[in-house]
Amino acid sequence: MTVAVPSASQWGSPTASRRALLIHGSNSSSHTFHRVASALAAKGYFVIAPNLTGHVLRQPRVDFQVQASANDLVPYLQAAEYDIVIGHSMGGLVVLSLLKFLSKTRPTSVVLVDSLVELTAEQIAHRRDMSSSDATTNPTAEDYMALNPLWTREDAIWRVLGTRIGRVNHDYHMNGNVPWSFSHMFAHKPAAAALTFLIADPRLGDASKLETVAKFKDVRAVIVPNASHWIQYEFPEVILLPATHSFMYYISISWGSPHQWGSPSASRRALLIHGLNSSSHTFHRRLPFHNIIGYLVIAPNLPGHALREPAVDFQVQTLANDLLPYLQAAEYDIVIGHSMGGLVVLSLLKYLPKTRPTSVVLVDSSVELTAEQIAHRRDMSSNDAKTNPTAEDYMALNPLWTREDAIWRVLGIPLQNHNGVDGFPQGNVPWSFSHLFADKPAAAALTFLIADPRFGDTSKLEIAAKFKDVRAVIVPNASHWIQYEFPEVIVEEALRNIKE
Repeated sequence: MTVAVPSASQWGSPTASRRALLIHGSNSSSHTFHRVASALAAKGYFVIAPNLTGHVLRQPRVDFQVQASANDLVPYLQAAEYDIVIGHSMGGLVVLSLLKFLSKTRPTSVVLVDSLVELTAEQIAHRRDMSSSDATTNPTAEDYMALNPLWTREDAIWRVLGTRIGRVNHDYHMNGNVPWSFSHMFAHKPAAAALTFLIADPRLGDASKLETVAKFKDVRAVIVPNASHWIQYEFPEVILLPATHSFMYYISISWGSPHQWGSPSASRRALLIHGLNSSSHTFHRRLPFHNIIGYLVIAPNLPGHALREPAVDFQVQTLANDLLPYLQAAEYDIVIGHSMGGLVVLSLLKYLPKTRPTSVVLVDSSVELTAEQIAHRRDMSSNDAKTNPTAEDYMALNPLWTREDAIWRVLGIPLQNHNGVDGFPQGNVPWSFSHLFADKPAAAALTFLIADPRFGDTSKLEIAAKFKDVRAVIVPNASHWIQYEFPEVIVEEALRNIKE
């Protein structure tokens, strides 16, 4: 293949039937993808990673706009079609600028790796200062390895070389793209292309990328826990998952669509439903069905949560109706609901198989509430939404939580539709769901996990005790958030129902 663009790294055989195009970011080089590219080549891909203008001793163009860098790469897309296109950081913005040149009919897997799609003037200045610091202090490979324990020495060496052999004045690069706004380019994605946005752990990056990408229904957002901005060095295998259409995501989260763990070919399935002011990732910690016993685990985000638009009303049955496609598409061995999610599960009981055994677990759900109790809980939720507690605040109040638990709790609040804080309680008056226990199929076993009465209330136990075929279990020392504090109990009880 002959193209007008000089300077590129290649892996694999040019005669391979599948092709991948990898585009690096600012102050970097084609070899930032050395681990990803090697893995793709091993899977039978011919991989090309061009060096952008102004990088790896290439002369910069007359301007520093992202579109200029994209135009420089158009010959690659004119010469061949690609099964995979990946861009890291600024390279992801170049990829967005190239979407309009992709095949309209050939399926293409597009992966953006922690790209900054929208930046304010203050954020531009901050990032310019960070990059300028690297250019002036000349960190060594040892410096990078000390700061990034997941990097190999080769990763660190390529990072050093990317910084030192470029011809890009980073000030010009940042200033040449003001306003820094690229969201509109998602609209250029051909219908045949699938686009995944990998995002660094919010503890090490920022959550604004998630908020930006969640506005687009046909873009899959995936947070990579414990990953910094340099996901291709730290978790290259995660980049390969969406790129090669291998959907065995064990650490992925898709806002606005289900969070999924395990293999779609697994013989057993579990459906997990979160509560109010929360998200699918409330179940992130140690619910190891997929690791221990081969489950495909699906945790949808309810309407009005995780940046999903609210349903037509706030009734629990409406939320349950939104999940009916999951029950129509497959049968589940285990169904778990936390808090309000437990009420959604009760509303779904009538749709469970009549003969196939199903283990149903409600996690500290308030099945009956008086008007005063509704008002109290609404005030508590409103207070969280108004005061925006930090992860540190939640950890101080909940000593059994990890920092990751607290972060997902923090994110669950701002990423919901705030009308739901009042709408859900008011839309379900009277708050009375006990009658739904009668809809449980005879083949289903139902366990009601209840927080320690010292931290919750005893009314849940009294209600569960009215039903002979409902197993009530108090979890000592547990608050309302049993899935954070004693997740293994949830797993044990879910499996107990299947074994019995």
